[in-house]
Amino acid sequence: MDEFYGSMGQDSWNLDRVPSYVTTNSFISNKYAEVVAAFTSDLCRKHPLGFHLDVIDAGTGAGGLAYGLYLALRRRCDTKRLVLNGSIRIVLADYSRSVISGLM
Repeated sequence: MDEFYGSMGQDSWNLDRVPSYVTTNSFISNKYAEVVAAFTSDLCRKHPLGFHLDVIDAGTGAGGLAYGLYLALRRRCDTKRLVLNGSIRIVLADYSRSVISGLM
């Protein structure tokens, strides 16, 4: 499997071989955003002077989950009038050099 992703890079997700829809659809992104927003609200109460939270998308592939999560968090924070002020960072991580190179 390592060889497949390493040799195919970003094209891995264009061949309909990788079942990425299960982790990159808007329903999942919205649910993850609910959890992150709730955790962020707790952090705001416990640390009123500020905090920093890294959300790591391990095995990010094409970045679909991270992008969907970003959009869902923006919508959720706008609705709840939460200001993130750079307190949440979504980190995309993968183990394949060709995938990382394709993201840059």
